Amino acid sequence: MNTFTLSGNLTDAPKLHTSESGRKFYSFTVAHNRVWYNAHKEKQTQTSYFDCIDSREGHAKYISEYAEKGSHVVVVGSISIVTTEKDGTKYKNLKILVDDIHLTKKQGHNIGDNENPFID
Repeated sequence: MNTFTLSGNLTDAPKLHTSESGRKFYSFTVAHNRVWYNAHKEKQTQTSYFDCIDSREGHAKYISEYAEKGSHVVVVGSISIVTTEKDGTKYKNLKILVDDIHLTKKQGHNIGDNENPFID
């Protein structure tokens, strides 16, 4: 089973794209901060960035209305390796294909489960 759960903040507002076949999808990047303490009890942090693709029709309205730079999200999806080519060089990029997304808080406003538009 290829299931990935990610919690973090949007690095920018999601961008709407249209595929060659005409299907609309959003792309966005989620930054996840890992925090730990070393042997000297000094706080350490590491930020990882995950590129996400969401083509679920039911999500489009809510992503466009509620998701913005800095929004905290929980994403559930699968990992996909996408190969691209630029100037004759092939690159492999990890992408998260979104199955479910939960907007957990918006700047200055917390959204409870009963009013969260991302919970089915």
